[in-house]
Amino acid sequence: MGNDEYVEVRDEPRHRHRFENDYIRLYDVLIPKGDETLYHRHGVDTFYVMIVNSSVQDRTYGAATSSTAEITAGGAFLRGHLSEPLIHRVCNVGLGDARMIGAELKAAPPVSSSSPLRDPCHSIQKEHDRLRVYRLGIQPDQTTGRISYDFYGLTVVLGAAVISVEDELHNETLISCSAGDAIWQSPRSNFTISNLGQVEYRAIVAEWR
Repeated sequence: MGNDEYVEVRDEPRHRHRFENDYIRLYDVLIPKGDETLYHRHGVDTFYVMIVNSSVQDRTYGAATSSTAEITAGGAFLRGHLSEPLIHRVCNVGLGDARMIGAELKAAPPVSSSSPLRDPCHSIQKEHDRLRVYRLGIQPDQTTGRISYDFYGLTVVLGAAVISVEDELHNETLISCSAGDAIWQSPRSNFTISNLGQVEYRAIVAEWR
């Protein structure tokens, strides 16, 4: 197979590059209704978060047929592309845009947490060798109380919200969030997240290990 028949995911135009550092490369996938990607190759373990309900048709390079999947907004999963590289093309066969966040796990961070978060707002969803995945939910006018992220991690917002983040010195930052916003952060201690909006604040928090 010659690589003139496909592109690296970094060069696929619907996988829109957002940011990169030593530990992560993040892209925002947007496939309009009826559109499709180029054939492209994934070769790095990648964490995915679905932003909208999507119906997609997936065809692996060289396969005679495609598979169709209904993917629910808020779904989060890790694919081991390092050990099992994937070359495929994705077509949006749904009624609206298909959108997801992809985060390549480039390297392990210098520190990680020895145990999962233990607070009512963070529920652990999955645990992998390289990743812990939490679902964060905060109701209107509620707060997490004092928490610490003793890890490098990625937060992906699942819906529009207005939150405040207060640090240990009681400095407060107001943040207006939109679905698909992605925030990378270093370890952080003794802070609170409060929901100032009218609907539940929902996010996926991925802990790099």
